[in-house]
Amino acid sequence: MDWKLALQLTGVALGLLYLWLEYRADIRLWIVGLVMPVVHGALYYKAGLYADCSMQVYYVLAGLYGWLVWRNAPRKKAKTARNAAAAGPTDQTAGSEALAGGHNSQPDQNTTAGHSDQTACNAGPEAAQTVRSAEPAAVRIGHTPLRQAAGLIAVYAAAHTGIYFLLVGFTNSTVPFWDAMTTAGSIVAMWMLSRKYIEQWLVWLAVDLITIGLYLYKGIPLTAGLYALYSALAVAGYLRWRKLAAQETTGAAK
Repeated sequence: MDWKLALQLTGVALGLLYLWLEYRADIRLWIVGLVMPVVHGALYYKAGLYADCSMQVYYVLAGLYGWLVWRNAPRKKAKTARNAAAAGPTDQTAGSEALAGGHNSQPDQNTTAGHSDQTACNAGPEAAQTVRSAEPAAVRIGHTPLRQAAGLIAVYAAAHTGIYFLLVGFTNSTVPFWDAMTTAGSIVAMWMLSRKYIEQWLVWLAVDLITIGLYLYKGIPLTAGLYALYSALAVAGYLRWRKLAAQETTGAAK
């Protein structure tokens, strides 16, 4: 079997699995994301897409970072929950006893019992609220903070410019501008994915649409077809993540 075809078929299979896991916000996407760059790196090097080839190193590093962020978040949440559950009743009981003492220096058993019952009712919601407020922002699916938008645009512009001049000066790339554009966009999108920002899907959509034409031009149509699927699933993923974010917001408000 031709090497280009074999690499394309393997890359398509891994890419579909990766995108399905990403669509479901499944942490196992990062495992696939550590294997897939090896296959794509070989393919892009043979096709003369040097920026895309070098980008695979970044994907491996970003995959490790994303795995650590997603894996550690539930542990932090569980630890916060345990601390809140332990502290909540104690703090609430102390407040109730102080209130009882203020009204009556010798409260009867009924009054004390009433405050104890109130403590039991209030500790749970307050503990849950403590958990939600202390939960790391990276844990939840959410929108990109406006304060970070300008920084991400600046990172993209700097990356695009730098990669373009590297390709022009040190390689024989026939598509330096477009190769640099998709690579710079991928750098930004991958970081946004690791932070679970919804808008990462829109960045990926733009990258995918440009990549389709680029890969058709470079003679790797199967991989171009994979990116056509990426484009469709980017739209579906964007809509799904918006729904998941709304559900999390609603749950946090209760």
